[in-house]
Amino acid sequence: MHTIKLTSQLVGFHPLIACLLLSLCLSESTAADGAGLLISAHELIFDRDTRSHSLHLNNRGNRTGVYTLSWVDHTMTKEGRLFIWKDPSQSPWSLQPYIRFSPRRVTLRPGESQRIRVALKSNRSEYEGGELFSHLNILTLNSNLEETKPPTKSTQEAATGIEIKTRSAINIPIVWRKTSDKPKAKITIESKTANSLTLKIQRIGQASNRGFLHVIHTLQGKSSPLRGVQPLIIYANIEERTTTLKFDSSIPQQGKLDIYYSKNNDNIDQLLGQTRLQLQTNL
Repeated sequence: MHTIKLTSQLVGFHPLIACLLLSLCLSESTAADGAGLLISAHELIFDRDTRSHSLHLNNRGNRTGVYTLSWVDHTMTKEGRLFIWKDPSQSPWSLQPYIRFSPRRVTLRPGESQRIRVALKSNRSEYEGGELFSHLNILTLNSNLEETKPPTKSTQEAATGIEIKTRSAINIPIVWRKTSDKPKAKITIESKTANSLTLKIQRIGQASNRGFLHVIHTLQGKSSPLRGVQPLIIYANIEERTTTLKFDSSIPQQGKLDIYYSKNNDNIDQLLGQTRLQLQTNL
């Protein structure tokens, strides 16, 4: 099993949620006058029987947008931070040698869409097995192409400041799971305070885990959520993660707490793991 060594090969870290949005669709913020990108999937999973996927980009805004697509490789720490590898060849989990996509640059007028085809290469048989992952980076080069004009000599001479245009980007995880293992995890309660729980979530098998933590309090047959769901991902490069759930009020002293790790953010139908904390029965 690979272990993480954070060296000079890694640059830049991003909070997990800022990089990966666990929702049914990912979209950029749509300005009053600008392109608004809607992406059809928040992740793509390849398994033993899957050879290709399609990703659709749709401009829901009122201006023409220009986008470029490229690969990015991350590694994850036990605290959930993501670091970028300078070179994909340095990442033992990079999917880049076995996968391709097209097109790499897209211009979309308002209401237009573009299909991005992502497919495994013919050399896929060279990989013995396990799980590999990379991220498809979708970068907005221009969200208002109609207003983009080359500067004239007079405007250049009249400029008295510096104009900064931010370029937003979204990273879509692409995973190749060449294993029979299914996503599964073991949850252990490491510590408890008056208003927090620290959990250790251990990945079982080679498959990465992507889901949401739900905490439900039950007393005298009545159950209620104790907090909002929290997204949590365990990539294949780490075996476990630790996370602390903080509550707005004190944890009840009676009843029981059930912690569920589910693929869904609105229910616990597809469980990846669960545990229970029996609270004090007599005050």
